[in-house]
Amino acid sequence: MEEYKYIAKDFDISLYVRLRNFLVGFFGRRDLLKDFCTQNAIDYKPKRNKKYKLPENYLIKHGELKYLSGVRDKIILAFYEHYKEAQDNNTKECQRLSSEMANLEEIISDYKNRLAISKKKLTPLKDPLERLHLQDIIGGLETSIINEKTNLANLEASYNEHRTNFHNNIMNWEKQIDIVNNIFATRKDTFNRNIGRRITKYLNFTHFKSEYQPYSDSVKAIIKGEVNEK
Repeated sequence: MEEYKYIAKDFDISLYVRLRNFLVGFFGRRDLLKDFCTQNAIDYKPKRNKKYKLPENYLIKHGELKYLSGVRDKIILAFYEHYKEAQDNNTKECQRLSSEMANLEEIISDYKNRLAISKKKLTPLKDPLERLHLQDIIGGLETSIINEKTNLANLEASYNEHRTNFHNNIMNWEKQIDIVNNIFATRKDTFNRNIGRRITKYLNFTHFKSEYQPYSDSVKAIIKGEVNEK
């Protein structure tokens, strides 16, 4: 049943991305300090014995955040391929089971009709051999109905299991998106602290903010987990 289930997965951002973030932040510290000082009318470089009025928060705008947004979107799209495969498998299996159930219901209905006709024929019969033969047919039909109802119940149980898998996968997809966003929120905060280190060093300021780019159109199309959107 593993091919029908999607489980939200934890992951690590690649060493390349983390190293790139560090280097970009490291070499961007001086420029960010200059921008911070310019925007807030603070001497550059800030004088250590001078007190400055500092903002409550400082919004970092940097191209690396756009890059990280793209990495985030690629990871979501990669996870979606596995999610979509599981959902497609459930959908196909539900369609197959639904077709089998419909066929089996027709067979059971046919058996019931034949059973009713046979019972009706049995009543007026007087010949013992004919009665015995017809009773054997009736017994076989009754047994067949019971067995096919059991088969139908098994198919229904399997169908319901796949429908449950389908809905559970949606919830796990939502968890997956949360995991991705939380990991990238941490990555963003790490980048902010790194690139803002000179500001912190000179002014003891740590209240940095930044925002990722909105999801790409490709991600927006699949973010809710609807497998036919993409």
